[in-house]
Amino acid sequence: MSIPFTSTSPLRVMCLGDSITAMFPTQNCREPLGTSLRSVGCNVDFVGAFPDTLLTMASCYSAIWGIPAMIVNPSYISSWMQQSTPDVVLMLLGINDIQIYAQAPDATIANLSSIIGKIRAVNPSVHIFLGKYPPLRPDLPDFAVLNNLIPGLAASLSTATSPIVLVDHGPNYNIAIGADTIDGIHPSASGLVKYANNWFNALVSQGLAAAAPVLSDVALNKPVNALPSTDQPIDIGSLSYIVNGGINDGLYWQRVATADQTFEIDLQGSYIISYFELNHFGSSLLPSVDVSSPLNTLAYQIQLSSDNNSWSTVANMTNNSLGRTAHIITPMVASYVRLIFKAPFYLNLIGLREFRVMAVPA
Repeated sequence: MSIPFTSTSPLRVMCLGDSITAMFPTQNCREPLGTSLRSVGCNVDFVGAFPDTLLTMASCYSAIWGIPAMIVNPSYISSWMQQSTPDVVLMLLGINDIQIYAQAPDATIANLSSIIGKIRAVNPSVHIFLGKYPPLRPDLPDFAVLNNLIPGLAASLSTATSPIVLVDHGPNYNIAIGADTIDGIHPSASGLVKYANNWFNALVSQGLAAAAPVLSDVALNKPVNALPSTDQPIDIGSLSYIVNGGINDGLYWQRVATADQTFEIDLQGSYIISYFELNHFGSSLLPSVDVSSPLNTLAYQIQLSSDNNSWSTVANMTNNSLGRTAHIITPMVASYVRLIFKAPFYLNLIGLREFRVMAVPA
């Protein structure tokens, strides 16, 4: 039996900025933001010029430590946009124009305006979320002037086709070292979460993500069993790695096989399932979620059952080459999940880094 299902194209989000946006490849605001978006069933790809190596997700960004808007404008933004083609830009720029290059606030605003124009030249219907910094440099009066000009810039350039939404990162942000910053400027772990929450709430306000229900990965650390197949497969790595929560943890599973392979997960409870995410074997080997690889699963099916007897096909993928795929389905109550890899396989190899089943308790 099968039920209606959809596989929507991901929302392409580019994080554009300076060191506050870039932070570190292993720790930045994209991980808590991605977690929040996944928890409401939002299929999102973080795109950009540079790759992260986050534990739980593959992502990219367009940000450089120390860079000002006056350099992003003539030298980078057009190529970054053409490379990434985002639907959404989360933009936080301008502090380095003031604190490093001593630019006048009006000149920085002019560069931000020009950057927005170049963003729209590539995607006329892009959604732009324009960040206002926390009060990071109270010793620099021009920084406060710049920050106070940003809301007016957002309002003056916003259009129905390409809305610009102001995102104020100041409220409830403590700039003290050891609080929300590590040095008075760059965010600590708590600061990263606050930036992520502000971006998330802004996306929700524009209908680009739902506020609820809050889903969790109900396959996480649950038993995975391989059903008998017509060949004699050989495993490389533990099958448990595909439900351990990590993408870039160095743990992976592969199988040498020539026939279809079926794996069954006992969710150990009854859940209302609405979203699946697969991070294929090539997802952490490649510099971008857009890069294709024959190491990624070409064809597969996902099936659900409430009794481990009667099964419904809820997703059917063919001709895939991307490192991450996701499926949004009509919510369905189930206690068991089957993932069926369809032969043939490239070099007789299949592999998966993480399989997520997002749901709420039934």
